[in-house]
Amino acid sequence: EAMDADERATYYRQQFEAVHLDSGRSTILVDYQHLRAYDELLADALVDKYFRLETYIKNALTSVYVSRIQDGQFETRERKDLWIAFYNLPQVLKVRDLKTQYVGKLSCISGTVTRTNQVRPELMSGKFQCLDCQTVSDLIEQQFKYTEPIKCRNAACQNTKRWLLLVADSKFCDWQKVRIQENSEEIPSGSMPRTLEIILRNDAVEQAKAGDKCRFVGTLVVVPEVAKLFGGVDRREVIRAQPGGLDAQGKSDTANPTEGAMGLKMLGCRDLNHRLCFLASTVYQEDETQGFRMMAKDNADGVETFTAEEEDRIAQMIRDEALMKNLAQNICPNVWGHEDIKLGILLQLFSGVHKRTREGINLRGDINCCIVGDPSVAKSQFLKYVHRLIPRAVYTSGKASSAAGLTASVIKDAETREFSIEAGGLMLADNGLCCIDEFDKMDVDDQVAIHEAMEQQTISIAKAGITTVLNSRASVLAAANPRFGSYDPLRSTEDQLDFQSTILTRFDLIFKILDPRDPQRDVALAKHVINVHKSGNVSAAKQKALKKKGDDQLFDINTLKSYIDYCKHKCFPRLDTNAKQTLQDFYVQAKKNANQISDGAHGNNKGTIAITVRQLEAIIRIAESLAKMHFRATATREDVEEAIRLFRVSTMDAISSGLQELALDGDQAEEIRKVETAVRRRLGVGNSAPYNRLYNEFLRQGFEAYIIDRALVIMTKREEIEWKQQRKVIARKK
Repeated sequence: EAMDADERATYYRQQFEAVHLDSGRSTILVDYQHLRAYDELLADALVDKYFRLETYIKNALTSVYVSRIQDGQFETRERKDLWIAFYNLPQVLKVRDLKTQYVGKLSCISGTVTRTNQVRPELMSGKFQCLDCQTVSDLIEQQFKYTEPIKCRNAACQNTKRWLLLVADSKFCDWQKVRIQENSEEIPSGSMPRTLEIILRNDAVEQAKAGDKCRFVGTLVVVPEVAKLFGGVDRREVIRAQPGGLDAQGKSDTANPTEGAMGLKMLGCRDLNHRLCFLASTVYQEDETQGFRMMAKDNADGVETFTAEEEDRIAQMIRDEALMKNLAQNICPNVWGHEDIKLGILLQLFSGVHKRTREGINLRGDINCCIVGDPSVAKSQFLKYVHRLIPRAVYTSGKASSAAGLTASVIKDAETREFSIEAGGLMLADNGLCCIDEFDKMDVDDQVAIHEAMEQQTISIAKAGITTVLNSRASVLAAANPRFGSYDPLRSTEDQLDFQSTILTRFDLIFKILDPRDPQRDVALAKHVINVHKSGNVSAAKQKALKKKGDDQLFDINTLKSYIDYCKHKCFPRLDTNAKQTLQDFYVQAKKNANQISDGAHGNNKGTIAITVRQLEAIIRIAESLAKMHFRATATREDVEEAIRLFRVSTMDAISSGLQELALDGDQAEEIRKVETAVRRRLGVGNSAPYNRLYNEFLRQGFEAYIIDRALVIMTKREEIEWKQQRKVIARKK
């Protein structure tokens, strides 16, 4: 906000008082635009010579602080050295833009935090005592590495190496190293994401967490590679190949007959190893909805502040009777139809209410969704849209993801040689959303690794001497293809989904998208796709003119983000009495119906997803999300009924897929037993064979395709056989 000279003076006077009263704070925050309004020449000089002028500015700031104490404006307290931090710079650089031309200049960069190290004390300036004559040196400024005096102050002493650091007389500050990576939308096509190490000091430490999209204000510096400078560096010698394939010793060099000079290590020279680091004094959290805001310890949970205009707009949206329908239309508006799926994704963005029991057990409020269906039905479009909509979202593909990449990995620091934790996809999406495309292509071991993260929302690590539990409070939105390419409504869900039932039960909503043969639907869909491509590159004014009459209630994307943030952080509904009774009646009846279907099936074969307490909790979360979306303090019976309806058309529909075929007569049961006997004769214990080969052999023996598949499913449930290599190979277990 624009301030006049008096308001700016009051603003910084209040900062001085706050720093004086708060013993844990020593940084004065300066708006760069205020400095530019005061003296444009000084502001330009500060940007160009920041690293050189920073020490003088800090000394001047400390002098003003001391003079105020001496004048009696502040009560006498322990003197502290003040730091200065700038923000609100006009230009924001990308990690890829940082070159040596920015060394020493005041800059602002943007990136995603991928790793944070623990806070350590950094020696800023130290006093040393000579171990030969006990003479104490002056304060020695540290040059990004441990720097000792060159020579003893005592003229009669010749000591240059033996020193003792006087800790009590030295100056230390908090120090933390953070690694950032280019934002996903800033990476050029065909390029690897660039990374950069950020050095945080003093009040800036512990302000950035893994997964945050942050802006850092400071300067680019060149620091020596201490590990390579003093570590075990390879000493290569100059070996210049002679004509005729002879090396310097006259021996034949058949491996490298034309190799040139390999180095100057024989002369005792070392390679000059330096790297770029960014020395940051200010940390911002970037927010696409409201620009960016200053990160503070009392606002670490990410609660946003809203202006009066935004709150008036939100209050108007809350009074809208068709709010749910209008909000659902804003979810991936370029995709035609699929209203229930859009509503489910919208409820996932609002989420339920996180709870904590008296015993200290956390109950998750995040909603997990899975979309299964035919190819080319816009599954990936939903994931891409949500990834762009949510500021803290991670998009990945199942085939290209590993267990460590999704959870967390333990790596060794090149300088300190200590182990640290690098965040994976679910940790980076903490308090956000993780989109996993091609979920069915993930290996079974990788799917098992995210069981804990999806239900308990934690990641347990016990490796390399590190034993800890990390938070991964993220919703999961997954998309998967059926096992046979397209969805077959006559087959059971277990026949078609290529992952275990243990992972399926962790999804609150499982949507099934089919591509039916309907001429009228195909005509409407074709018109919609053509209109999308027709208006793809036109101006915003023409797009508005091309909107249909039914799209009048489409909200602006920033308005949608603001409304979601507002409801998530300020509304925490609870179930009322009628809603509780409705939930109880539904659970009892659904459990009864599921048991009846199970009893009528052959053997112990049941649906892929049994009706358990997890499904009851899923409906509770959906009902709470509906109440939160309407900004109500309680979830009513109407919310529960809508949650049950959505659960029926999604997860219950997926469970009942093909269950009408599970009831077998006597002849079919006998045929299945014959197939089981044929499998046991064909495969010995411990042997395996391709599925297609076995399938064709049994078809030639006269068995029906349906009987073969049912027999294999039953044997899998008995753990007689198991599937390998993404259900391409069948192995006999017992």
